[in-house]
Amino acid sequence: MTSAKGSTWPTMANARGNLTEPRTESGPLDTVRRTITFAGRSGRSELISYLFATLLVSVPVSFISGLALEHDAHMLAGNGLTVLLALPVPTLLVRRFHDSGRSGAWVWLAVFGFSVWLLRTAISALWGLDARLTFDAWTWLIDWAVIIANLASVMLALLPGSFGTNRYGPDPRDGTAG
Repeated sequence: MTSAKGSTWPTMANARGNLTEPRTESGPLDTVRRTITFAGRSGRSELISYLFATLLVSVPVSFISGLALEHDAHMLAGNGLTVLLALPVPTLLVRRFHDSGRSGAWVWLAVFGFSVWLLRTAISALWGLDARLTFDAWTWLIDWAVIIANLASVMLALLPGSFGTNRYGPDPRDGTAG
């Protein structure tokens, strides 16, 4: 069968019934390549594939570093890997929010939660566990705000995107988004 563009790829209909080329799914490497790209839209499949890929990387690395390294080095390696793997997440979330027609400013919900974790990790690394526990005793109320912010950002990120082109770009499910 010849598609509307004249190629021999099979055609498929998008949500509006228009014939399009088969969509090309965005994978984890595409997410990493688009680490500094806030523009456009990303589908849920890109978010889920990136999260799955981070698990495939972080679990074995954590297991091996736990066996091979002392506790402090293992914690440093784990926290460093977490920060490294989290770098593309804000832009990915902005593009996910764009996919459902929302402003990318909602990403601050997730950044807030990650910042609190990063602050606690830094306090533990610089001043020890006692300082971290003292900090936690004074900031327990912030934990509730972090939980609510994280739940809200996860719910927003998992909502289905709007069909067709919106003000942030073409629908990533159509295969026309780049």
